[in-house]
Amino acid sequence: MKDQIQWIAKALPKKTPLPVLNHINIENGRATAYNGEVALSVPVEIGFTARVEGARFADAIKKADGKIAIAQL
Repeated sequence: MKDQIQWIAKALPKKTPLPVLNHINIENGRATAYNGEVALSVPVEIGFTARVEGARFADAIKKADGKIAIAQL
């Protein structure tokens, strides 16, 4: 999952007045990032829908060691 999330994080804009563009959308087993021009989407093993702040999520995934498990609380 690390490689997939790091790859789609490249679609996140550096600056934007629209907060929605700073987020990664996780839905139906896919994670998608969109910068207003290009969308990148990858399959992920996450069984729930979420919108997460993209840069923080990608950074947390990058720093994780071993197998990554994500749960909805």
